[in-house]
Amino acid sequence: MKKICTIKTINEILTSRDFVKGGALLSPWWVTGIADAEGKFSIILHKSKKCSCTFIVTQKGHSVGILFDLQRYFKCGKVILDNRRYNTYKFVVSKKEDLYNIIIPHFDKYPLVTSKNLDFLDFKKVLLMYEYNLHLINNNMEKIFFIKNNMNNKRPFDQRLHYHNCLKITENLNNEWVQAFIDGSGLFKFSINKKKKSFIPIFEIVQINCEGKVLERIKDFFGSGSLELKYDIYYKNGSKFSRYVNKYVLDQYYSVIKFIDKYPMLTNKQLDFQDWKRLIELKHNKVYNTKKGLLKMQNIIKGMNKHRFKLIVEPNVVECYNNLIISNNYNQFNLIKYNNKLNLVKFNEYIDK
Repeated sequence: MKKICTIKTINEILTSRDFVKGGALLSPWWVTGIADAEGKFSIILHKSKKCSCTFIVTQKGHSVGILFDLQRYFKCGKVILDNRRYNTYKFVVSKKEDLYNIIIPHFDKYPLVTSKNLDFLDFKKVLLMYEYNLHLINNNMEKIFFIKNNMNNKRPFDQRLHYHNCLKITENLNNEWVQAFIDGSGLFKFSINKKKKSFIPIFEIVQINCEGKVLERIKDFFGSGSLELKYDIYYKNGSKFSRYVNKYVLDQYYSVIKFIDKYPMLTNKQLDFQDWKRLIELKHNKVYNTKKGLLKMQNIIKGMNKHRFKLIVEPNVVECYNNLIISNNYNQFNLIKYNNKLNLVKFNEYIDK
């Protein structure tokens, strides 16, 4: 029996635990921001005329910690495996009383910024129809079928674009909303071109083409950057037939650094930001002028974003971790790496190597 030497604490492996200061609850606007980036309002209709409504937020296994933070914030729902192959998990709220009394009031008070708000409003409408048994009246079931079949990725492009064009914007984006939206949709990259001696830090946020107005608001929020759009965001046909994905790109990186230093990422993406920030410092110090310095920068880049964390988090680990957080006993346990998987064990516990 040998003690595994690669033991790390839960806070070190599920890295989102590192970035929630003092275990404090999430802010309301952060919750809305992550829902805008990673959330979904789902409706499933059954032959018996019954309806299953679910609010979902998904994350990769390495950032599953924020799903438990959402569970603590709402005081309802559960965290379950979403896709074993891609190692994704989801926070799910499906009990109707929780949706009526907790989820809907939250998004009424802290509304979604993207056109996902249309999906929320339809979701709310169907829930209320079932709450007051309106689905049993006349042809209301046909209306519910129509609503369900025109939500999420089935929603017509024109509706989403029209939604943004009709909005009257009276205030800037909330800081915590931007913080969470970057957590869900932001990307920190660093481009090296040795021949041109070019070393460029890049921060970008990617969205589908109908959300061009949201990217414009983020650009206004930071006061710099550019929109990589192939169309006029006020012109429907131009945006409808443009490329599917568009970007907000910010090259004035100090404004991003200043913002994220004050509002850090709560997911594993904080590690990408820290590496990105480190690369900028190395560039400033011109370490690329030596082979050793250039190799150091290249190795940092190779470990960022999708290449950073490839361990498998087992579902039973998530269930145990969930129970430990609820009971505030998670500091008594460790996660260990064994056969390229994460396992949950008590301190000083031994397994065969």
